Amino acid sequence: MASAVAASPAVGSIQATAPSAPERRAAGRSRPGPRTTVCEPRRVRARTLRGSGTWSSSRASSTTTSPAKSHSRWKSDHEWTLVVTWTAWGPALSAWRSAVDTTGEVCTRSRRGRVVIGHDAPMPPPPAVAVWSRWRLHADAVAVVLTEHGISSEVVDDPVATAGLLVAELVAVGDLHVLEARRRGDRPTVVWGGTLPVPRVAALRDAGASAYVSGLHAPRELVAVVRQVDGGQRVAWPGAAVPVEVLTGRERDVAQAYLVQWADRTRAEVATRLGMSERTLKVHIANIRAKAGHRGTATRDGLLRTLTVRGWIG
Repeated sequence: MASAVAASPAVGSIQATAPSAPERRAAGRSRPGPRTTVCEPRRVRARTLRGSGTWSSSRASSTTTSPAKSHSRWKSDHEWTLVVTWTAWGPALSAWRSAVDTTGEVCTRSRRGRVVIGHDAPMPPPPAVAVWSRWRLHADAVAVVLTEHGISSEVVDDPVATAGLLVAELVAVGDLHVLEARRRGDRPTVVWGGTLPVPRVAALRDAGASAYVSGLHAPRELVAVVRQVDGGQRVAWPGAAVPVEVLTGRERDVAQAYLVQWADRTRAEVATRLGMSERTLKVHIANIRAKAGHRGTATRDGLLRTLTVRGWIG
């Protein structure tokens, strides 16, 4: 243990200052045992060991040598103290005890003693929600609102690569590609901000957004939507609380069969099972796409996603 500390203090994250050359020569001539002089008041450097093995630094504000006062801010059942004392042969491990038990011993054994005090606190949980906006002030404000309501959040720089739930101000027309990229990665996105008209809101929904909250809404409404999406619940879109039934009964049957029930079958096989020609099936599918406003790649998955978001298919 002693050799490891002496060889690579940076690796062990134990910062110790070696005694000066005159001190080492004097210690080598006399080779005394542990000294019993009272050390001078000094600030005690503290380091906190996290669960990942990283260290963070702070400094005690007290300069007293009293054990009760010097380490009152670190009193805890989980505290530990590592005492490294400089001898003529280099640093040596002197004690491994609680901070209160060891402070007095350090102050009476050696002027050159070094103390490392830590707290074995667990690593904080990863943020549950990421927040993004082109304007950092907007993102910071949303993150504060979520945190105040008990939702762990952090502001991120890349909305596309961010995993998990994202709350983003993606209200510009050119932002739809971000939603489409996140949809391909099956990553939910709550869009907030602005006062978008119905066609723009529909474009967000079709691009893959999980919900939209206008900038005119109260903060608690954004918090409620974030909780719903984070819990896997579906959120009603503005103006779509009651889905409008625009597909005919036959078109609903075709959509259910073609997109859900027999999604792994060819179009000809689905037409046979439905008792119609393949040409008739193609006409029904074309009508369904036109009513849903489905654009882009003519894939079943894309059409199914569009109909599901609109609430036209279960």
